[in-house]
Amino acid sequence: MGNIVSVINALGYEEIFSYDLLGRVTGKKDREGYNTAYSYTEAGDIKN
Repeated sequence: MGNIVSVINALGYEEIFSYDLLGRVTGKKDREGYNTAYSYTEAGDIKN
């Protein structure tokens, strides 16, 4: 689908992304190892 899986900045820090079958971001792991999960409503809007 062409989604960005990881980004490495100039300092060498990496962020990793995961996606659902519709191509929406479902998770992100930041440079410090913290995970952020994202979920969506039936209409496709991101939940709080």
